[in-house]
Amino acid sequence: MSKYEELQTKYNEEEKKYKNGEQVDKLRLFYMGQALNAVDYTKRAFGVELDFSEESIKALEGILDRLEQIVKIEKPSDEQILLFSRAYAGYIGQVIIFKWGGKWIDEKEFNIDNGPALRVYISWERNLFLLSKVYRRITQGASENIWGFYQMIKSETK
Repeated sequence: MSKYEELQTKYNEEEKKYKNGEQVDKLRLFYMGQALNAVDYTKRAFGVELDFSEESIKALEGILDRLEQIVKIEKPSDEQILLFSRAYAGYIGQVIIFKWGGKWIDEKEFNIDNGPALRVYISWERNLFLLSKVYRRITQGASENIWGFYQMIKSETK
């Protein structure tokens, strides 16, 4: 079973529980759905297959670079940029969860307005504000490189 299929199965199970009134982690469910949306959209729009591997983060950096160029030309609304940011933050988060584990934490737990965080336990507990990171990558450019960010996180696991 591919990681996509594994995630789709988990998502469907959690969504069924939610619809039946059972308690689920809604933030986790949301970002699992966003990750699946990112894979589907990227394949349709860019012809690139994201497979939840580390190498796919490098491919995603190229997609975000293309989105940055599109944003410069078409000037979409913040809400439209946030749609992409949420999907790709979910994707990156799921790659990290597959690799090291982690839990989505609601932004209400923080004193800053930076969106939810993915809490990972690498060398120490770390909160990754992936939504704001992806948003900045799309709007501010290559200085917010996602592949470099991922490599930094990976280096902290050693």
